[in-house]
Amino acid sequence: MTDSHPTALLSSAANVAVTRIVRDRLDAALAAAERLADAVDPDALHDFRVALRRLRSALRAYRPWLGRAASRKLRSALRDLSRATNRGRDAEVQADWLESQERDLPDDARAGTAKLVARLRKHRTLPARELQAEFRITADKISNRLEFQDGVSAGFAAVYEVLLAQHAADAAACLATVTNADQVEEAHEARIAVKRLRYLLEPLAEEIRQAPPLLERVKDLQDLLGELHDSHVLDDTLADAAAARRLSRRAYAALAAENAKRRAAVFANLEQRWLGGAATSFFEQIRRLAARA
Repeated sequence: MTDSHPTALLSSAANVAVTRIVRDRLDAALAAAERLADAVDPDALHDFRVALRRLRSALRAYRPWLGRAASRKLRSALRDLSRATNRGRDAEVQADWLESQERDLPDDARAGTAKLVARLRKHRTLPARELQAEFRITADKISNRLEFQDGVSAGFAAVYEVLLAQHAADAAACLATVTNADQVEEAHEARIAVKRLRYLLEPLAEEIRQAPPLLERVKDLQDLLGELHDSHVLDDTLADAAAARRLSRRAYAALAAENAKRRAAVFANLEQRWLGGAATSFFEQIRRLAARA
């Protein structure tokens, strides 16, 4: 831990540190929301989604110290906003991948794929102004309730040590259930658990000397699980398009085969580096971080 910062999180009372973390997450999400209406900002929606996930994760992790600022109603409102952006994000990722496959497809499969890409490009999330307005309402409520977090509290270092151990154990347990490339639910749960672990680590990375390299590995694991998840979601999109006859049988077969190959390659990477006990020592290092800070 660095000693130069007089208000280091790990040296603070839990209620003070938690309020500061959530306030930072809230400010970042508000700043990201402001960019949504900028039609020429290609990263606006992505950055808002990430900021929203970080805020939701902080409210979830620290809710015992947040009182009404982390009420079920407010967390549900943020969840609904996040879900409202899913369709646009998934469609964008799927369209990009399908376009990358088009030139290698048979001629009679290429036209149907191009039409599916065009259809996906038309999928949109909620209008930017609507997203901004709905988020500001919820953000104001969280902000107002944060102002009243006061009183005597335990030290944050002890609280964080317990939370870090819990999140590391959850991520390890979920990852251990992933044993093949086609486990949709297991891979999804592992991705969420790893994402929560990452977001718990991020605010403390500057204070705990050993954290940054471990955080980079968490990000790498999240990326692998994210790509596995994208391939599962694309399977459903392709099947729906084929059932609705928006894709020919040949196009569907070719794209499904490529997606399966992609999934197998991602899983092989995941298996080699993270599964079958390969990550045991890594998660133990995460668990010990706060105690060594």
